[in-house]
Order: sequence, then C-alpha cells, then structure tokens
Amino acid sequence: MAASLSSSSFIHPQLRHIVSKMTLFDTLLYISWTSWGSGTDYQFFWDSRIWELEGICTSVTISCMYNAESADGGISCLLYRTADGNAITLVDDIIGSQGTFFVATCSCKFQDIWLLDPHPTVVANKLLARNKFIDNGKQFNMIACSWIQFMIHDWIDHMEDTQQVELQAPDKIADGCPLKSFKFYKTKRVSTGSAYMKTGSLNTRTPWWMKCDLWGMNEDG
Repeated sequence: MAASLSSSSFIHPQLRHIVSKMTLFDTLLYISWTSWGSGTDYQFFWDSRIWELEGICTSVTISCMYNAESADGGISCLLYRTADGNAITLVDDIIGSQGTFFVATCSCKFQDIWLLDPHPTVVANKLLARNKFIDNGKQFNMIACSWIQFMIHDWIDHMEDTQQVELQAPDKIADGCPLKSFKFYKTKRVSTGSAYMKTGSLNTRTPWWMKCDLWGMNEDG
C-alpha cells in the first residue's frame, strides 16, 4: 500500500524512492502534510505577500508605541538621537553621553602576555613597511592614515590636558620623513572615584556610541 502511494502525483519524482521505504502511517502523514502546505501556498501566495506582512508588523509596532503614550506614568518616546547623547540605553540614560567617561571594551590591564607576542609594532612593520616606494602606493597610504587616525581616536573629541607632548622621529626614519616631529595635547586624565579604574578620559563632544566606537556631535554641531 505504501509503495503504491509513493507513486502518487503529490510526491516529487526524486522523493518517491524515499517515501516507498516509509510505513503506511508515515506515508499518509507525509502526503497530507505536503498537500496541505502546497495548497496553502498556492491559495495565499506567500511569496507575493511579504510586503503586506511587513506592513502588518510595522503597523502593530507603531500601534504599541502609540499605546505607550497613554500608559500610567507618562512614558515618553524618543524618535531620534539626542544632541548630548542622553537616553542612548535604557539601563542608564547617561551612558555614552557628553561629559561621561569613555567606555572600555577590554580590561585596563593585560592579563595575557602572549597577546603581545609578536608585538603589534613588529607585525605592522613586517606587513606595512615598503623598501621601495612606487606610484601605486598613494591609495594605500590614504587608507593607512585613515585607519591610524581612527585607532588613535582622532575622530572623536576628548578633554585635553594643557601639557603639550612632542613626538620625534628617530634619526634613521626622520631622514626620509618630511615631518620630523609632531606636537599635540595629550588626553586629560580624570579621577573616576572607582577602585577598579582610578583614572579615565571624558568625552566632550561625541555622545553617540556603538560597540567600541564613539562618534557624533553636540548642540554646537
């Protein structure tokens, strides 16, 4: 009986040899399930109704937001980021806002010394150093400079100290470098009042934060 059912037109030819090995109950269950599914798809055309389903989900979400306005306690809804970065997270509304400490995504102290073996500077010199300068290196230089700026947080504003720091290139490097030295104001260290991390850096103009990066602007632009 199961063998005769396996030759049914409801079963794909490539699956008939598998269905023929099933028991009668499993065969009937398989045919009824696939027939119901095929009939439902044929009747409702799910592939052409994706946007309608998305619209229903969006409407329900908006309706829930509207209902929150009439809840007890006067719940307010923010539809955009605030200028000073408040209310970015529901856990603490001042996290990542202007005037708060930068968020660290790793421990302040290296617990695993093997992370520095090989040292990052050695890896960078091996991978990025070029003995001969050729014309096709301009685009690479721009990408490298942009990445270095990003890594040293040059794209975010932090509270600077009044003490100026000067970096000077070694003699063997300064000969081929147009910029022999670079002066800048180091980041001001502020007491956190915490025993775990005694000092930190304050964010002055970049209230928006995502994962390990800080970016954005304040009311002044």
